[in-house]
Amino acid sequence: MGISAGKSFRAKLVSGNVFLDMFKEEDVKVSNNITQLFDLGAVPSNFAQNFTLPATYKNNLFFENAYDISIDFPENFNTNQKVDAYLDFDGIYVVSGYIQLLKINIKDKYIDSYEISLFGQVSKFNRDINLKFLTDLDELSVYNHTASIGNITASWSNELFSGSIVYPIADYGKRITYNPSLLTSINNISGGFFVQDFKPAIKVKTVLDAIFDDLGYTYTSSFLSQSWFDDIYMVCNNQGQYAEFASRSLDTFNQFKVKQFISQSGQNIAFSLNPSTAFPQVNWLLSNNFKGVEYDYNDVWSAPASNTMYIPFTSSIDFEWNTYMEYGPTGSNPTGSNGPQLQLRFYNWTSSVYVDAPLPQTNAFIAEQVGRVQNTSKTSVERTETVKIVLNGPAWYTPIIGISSSINTNYNYSCSFDYGSKNNCYLRLAKFNNAADGLIMDIPSNMPYGNSGIKYVDFIRGLQKKFNLVIYPDKRNNNQFIIETFNEWYNRGRVVNFDQYVQTEEQIQVIPANTLAYQKLSFKDKSEVDYYGSLFKTQSNREFGQEFYVDTTNQFSQGEFKVETQFGSSPLVIPADSLLSGSNTNALEIPAFIADQNYKPATVFPRIFFYNGQRNVEGYYLYFGPNTPLSYNVAPHFGHYNNAIPTTGSRSLLFLNETPNFGVTPNESLYTKYWSTYISLLYNPKTRMINAKAVIPIADYFDIELNDVAFFRGNHYHIRAINNYSLQTGECDIVLLGPVLPDTIAGAQYNVFPNPGEDSNYSQAILRPFYQPS
Repeated sequence: MGISAGKSFRAKLVSGNVFLDMFKEEDVKVSNNITQLFDLGAVPSNFAQNFTLPATYKNNLFFENAYDISIDFPENFNTNQKVDAYLDFDGIYVVSGYIQLLKINIKDKYIDSYEISLFGQVSKFNRDINLKFLTDLDELSVYNHTASIGNITASWSNELFSGSIVYPIADYGKRITYNPSLLTSINNISGGFFVQDFKPAIKVKTVLDAIFDDLGYTYTSSFLSQSWFDDIYMVCNNQGQYAEFASRSLDTFNQFKVKQFISQSGQNIAFSLNPSTAFPQVNWLLSNNFKGVEYDYNDVWSAPASNTMYIPFTSSIDFEWNTYMEYGPTGSNPTGSNGPQLQLRFYNWTSSVYVDAPLPQTNAFIAEQVGRVQNTSKTSVERTETVKIVLNGPAWYTPIIGISSSINTNYNYSCSFDYGSKNNCYLRLAKFNNAADGLIMDIPSNMPYGNSGIKYVDFIRGLQKKFNLVIYPDKRNNNQFIIETFNEWYNRGRVVNFDQYVQTEEQIQVIPANTLAYQKLSFKDKSEVDYYGSLFKTQSNREFGQEFYVDTTNQFSQGEFKVETQFGSSPLVIPADSLLSGSNTNALEIPAFIADQNYKPATVFPRIFFYNGQRNVEGYYLYFGPNTPLSYNVAPHFGHYNNAIPTTGSRSLLFLNETPNFGVTPNESLYTKYWSTYISLLYNPKTRMINAKAVIPIADYFDIELNDVAFFRGNHYHIRAINNYSLQTGECDIVLLGPVLPDTIAGAQYNVFPNPGEDSNYSQAILRPFYQPS
């Protein structure tokens, strides 16, 4: 049996407005395929073929212009150039892509022919998405905005770019806690959030749309158009603890650390307390060669005098002071038992005013240590404390360590800082809290970077593997793709009678699909250096959200195949010391991006979450300026499920649903909803892969889609491939997979009738022999 395509038709290769000349005997063969059975989550390929073109006047002119071919030195053509082109079959669009010049054939000193490769649209798409990184996505610049607490809080109500940008509360290294006794606790005014403690998140669909726009493609997708998908966001976490700004690096802005706490004479600083003198203060003095500067990222200490620092603008600042001193009697009749009360002082050379910062934790520790020994003994004290203070700028300041008071009357005592010349005392500017206020938040430069950059292809394949998406070119619209889940895509296909095409007189291969299968499948997000993820793996002996399928029925399957996305994932955390942890749903639940128990910022891959709106939480502070903290008890919720308090019906972004901190575990995971049907088909002992020869008329070929269901010998099959299709003869190689599970074709459009006596709804897969009945 065989139906030949009309041989009078001829394919034409077109680039721009040029119809290139082809040899008359050139037979164009087109291939359309999904992927191999276990190329799970891979982008399918649709065309690639080599051609030899004659060196006609038209072709010579084209290649001279497109590939910089010199008439005198034709061998010196540009090997890197890829030129857009498409195949036209007498007015019928066949395939679009690009051509690459492989070889020039020369005969008698003249060009005889050109050998080229034509790659289809998917190959071109794959090439394009491999060339750029998410940080190159300038289309997202329309979402740039001023960094401010006002914009951050407005985003929680979808008032920033209509919800395209939302700021989560997350721990990037801040060490978010709820211990009110700590000055760094977020429910303590001193530990509230500043602008620079936030990073934006952007809608995943917005990023995908921008990628397609940037590359000149479009797509259609009923799946991506669903309202719930619009609630999925990707955190713009480029690297480090803070967001990226063009004008300054917040990870190091104005930070310094100075040591060598010695007097000008080079001796340890010591001062006495006695009734006849006021409480003394000691300047922070550096030697002339600045050996005491351990680091100084912005030349803060390049000041007119060696003991001054420059503050460029008014800001709240976190200073870390490490006390290393020896305290004890210097004369007869020492009195008192609680020791000195220290403070940091900053002298403003412009206003001649001191700004004082008490050291309550250090002073309490000194009192405790001194109280343990007799007043005739010396006590050594070392203590590190962080203080928050507002300094006006621009101005020069001299930092000073001094004694503000003493609990008891103390005299004939001395405090020796850095005794023994160990240089353990230090002052460190740890954080310039208002450094980000008013800067422009550039979205492209804050896109995730990972270890060496996140390419467009990484992002797209991450989504593809999460949701088992099929991404395939639209035959009827150039540079347009169809994006659907595997199940939905096949559900929308027609049933096509392949009995009329398959050459049953030729050999037909019938291969049990499970003989090609792996013994174990693993579905997971990408492994990364993440503290909470590592803890989970240690406790659970698997990665967070990881699902497995193990073939226990086939004794011949072996090996493991990993379906791994390009996204990262990690458990949500409740900040330490939260009074509302446990079953109280008002506890703050946040993502964390930290590498170790010391809260080192983690270098992570893109992470996506559902934004579930605002919810009531335990109170915390936000700073609207250096001196304007406001108390908040609502916060944005970003989670793995699309409800802040998950229910059994919540959607999931995990392959295996983990037990949530609140609510109940959803019934459906990514695996059960998007992958299990296909995996069940692959591992069903009755599933077969069929390789056969066929002849398909050209009109039918153009009408057949790869999501159509092939009705062959009484059963239904997925069309995996139509390869080596000859546009002249209609001959081709086909690959079918089935029998198809009934629910896969539940929504199919039937255009052929079943055999007599069969179910007219094709609801049953009936195994039949593959020979031609008499």
